[in-house]
Amino acid sequence: MSDSIIVVIENPDGRLLVHQRTLIKRKYAGLFGVGINARIQAGESNEDAVEKKLRSLIISTMPEYLFLCHVTTPTTREHAEVYRMVKETLLPSDRNMQKTEWMSVEQINDLEKRLLLCPLTTAFYPTFRDKYYIKR
Repeated sequence: MSDSIIVVIENPDGRLLVHQRTLIKRKYAGLFGVGINARIQAGESNEDAVEKKLRSLIISTMPEYLFLCHVTTPTTREHAEVYRMVKETLLPSDRNMQKTEWMSVEQINDLEKRLLLCPLTTAFYPTFRDKYYIKR
């Protein structure tokens, strides 16, 4: 069982949805994350968590499952299931996000080099980029 889900959202041009966490977040304020993520609640299946998160964003298409990611930081140890989907329109920011935008893999790689990615993204992004990303 996983602790959270991540949905990497690509646009038809191959750019990825990136969000910046608000500056008032207790953890990882101002850092960037690829895609959207959600915690899995007690008694909730992974599929239910994905469906609930997508419904909250008014997305009806179920994403493709890619892989299980293990996240270990000094304060966190969790498992996250990584999914992928293609969407043409940018998702609006929510109360946890300062902004959302489409970024190229090269732009995200630059954030990675400058240590501006949140730990969850730092854990899964290299595997996604190297094994699952399809350059368009």
